[in-house]
Amino acid sequence: MEQEEEVVAAAAREDEDSQLIYRIERPVYNETLIQAQLLKRKEDTTTNSYAMLAAVPPVYGLYSSFYPVLLYTFFGTSRHISVGTFAVISLMIGGVAVREAPDSMFMNINATGANASDAINVELRDKSRVQVAVMVTTLAGLIQVTCLNHCLLRFGFVAIYLTEPLVRGFTTAASMHVVISQLKYLLGVETQPLYSCLTVLFLTCVNVVAEGLSSLFHGFPPRVHFQELIALGLCNFISSFFQTFAVTCSMSRSLVQESTGGKTQIAGLLASLLVLVVVVAVGFVFEPLPQTALAAIIMVNLIGMFKQFRDIPSLWRTSKIELAIWVIAFIASVLLGLDYGLLVAVTFAILTVIYRTQSPKTSILGHVANTGLYCDVDEYEEAAEYEGIKIFHSNSSIYFANSDLYVNSLKEKTGLNPEHLQAARKAQKKRKEKTNSNRSSPLKICDETVTHDVLSQSHVAEDQKNGQFGDRHGDSEEAVFLEPFSTVHSIILDWTSATFIDSVGAKAIRQVIKEYAAVDVRVPAACFSAGNLLAELDTLKFFTKDLTTDFLFPTVHDAVLHCQHSNSHPSVAAVSDTT
Repeated sequence: MEQEEEVVAAAAREDEDSQLIYRIERPVYNETLIQAQLLKRKEDTTTNSYAMLAAVPPVYGLYSSFYPVLLYTFFGTSRHISVGTFAVISLMIGGVAVREAPDSMFMNINATGANASDAINVELRDKSRVQVAVMVTTLAGLIQVTCLNHCLLRFGFVAIYLTEPLVRGFTTAASMHVVISQLKYLLGVETQPLYSCLTVLFLTCVNVVAEGLSSLFHGFPPRVHFQELIALGLCNFISSFFQTFAVTCSMSRSLVQESTGGKTQIAGLLASLLVLVVVVAVGFVFEPLPQTALAAIIMVNLIGMFKQFRDIPSLWRTSKIELAIWVIAFIASVLLGLDYGLLVAVTFAILTVIYRTQSPKTSILGHVANTGLYCDVDEYEEAAEYEGIKIFHSNSSIYFANSDLYVNSLKEKTGLNPEHLQAARKAQKKRKEKTNSNRSSPLKICDETVTHDVLSQSHVAEDQKNGQFGDRHGDSEEAVFLEPFSTVHSIILDWTSATFIDSVGAKAIRQVIKEYAAVDVRVPAACFSAGNLLAELDTLKFFTKDLTTDFLFPTVHDAVLHCQHSNSHPSVAAVSDTT
């Protein structure tokens, strides 16, 4: 047995001599344990009424609360939401109806004087506006089933940019439009609408908003989400033949259904049957109801919307960018109208994504002893840098929009600018040539190994920090010391957050590696998803015979061990894990 153990031990030693070994033994950490014990952060300073919004007679609101809800019982996939009329959608439909069928088109020429109140042919006007609303609803249903269908034209990705702050800011602005539109009924004051709708924009906005509002209710997997979109499209398309206007997921109805214990689509079926009873049996009771009362009902229902102003202080504390999205969506929708406002808000949301990737957070990482973890040295006290190694981390991919910033941040964070080092090297070379030519002076040339013995470490560190060669003796002819310009021999690029790299980014990285190689600084990279980046780099013809895949490592620690081993004496067989 002893002989066998000796043989195994000898074989292990032989393997260690031929290949670096990465060994580490520690407990399994979770984030709670890390934050509590391991790391310490550094201190740092309603239905009838909605028909009025759609500019159609109130009874059509009842129709829109019966047929679509009944159809959703059979086509719908969600057991939690309740479809029906929604203030924002109704208001946008009303904008189109009023624009296409304005009061000026239905004036009674013979109505004058005391009969001025009858100057408008209300019956003909309402009939025309119903036709417009029905046509828009039909088209909206078709668009939902086709253009926004993930299975067909795959246009549903647009809803990704309808973030919750955007939708909440947009719906808050829409609530203000609703309130202003109801003042003429509540106070008898004639008001002008704050928006102007374009048909094409409206058709797109209605469907995108419908999908975005539905996404506010969490817990739906992507597959169910797009089945859901087809269901809403069918509800709108089929119901439009029964003179309804567009419906979507109603937040207030869904909350009521959830709070009353509704668990399946049967809850919506029962609600639609109740509406049917109202339409058939007791609808005449509500016919003489004054519009002032309906306007009051609408305004009361909007109280919850206006409570969304409370988002502002909360977002100020948590995310300034999301606060900006909320404010831009609100202001643009109030001043420009719901159509242009939504377009501006979505555009701004896309720009914030570009900004976040174009201006990533960068840091220098250090190891936490006996853990194998690497953390920001400026953020955590326990994180310490390896001697001679800089680990540069960026939380974004590298592409045309941020490649220059990436390179500049790399040079700034590491404190090593290859151009400065090259200039210092040339200056040193000139000094050496000058001393060689001046044979009359007693000069003593000392190589780098002697320099470390002669000069104190404090002076060396001071000069190396500036990245420049300092002639300690000025023009003195007693001695000239040829010193190394930096103790850093390796810069590791941490690509663990990178998901892609384009041709511009690859070119920038290749140039950086070349520049640092000229001053004897190696630049390996670490990425656990190296397979994806490797394929992209191969496609971009990034690798050459001088720059091979040997520079890419699966983890930061693998790259650290490689750099330590490469910089050590050749007789060193293996580098142990100093962590």
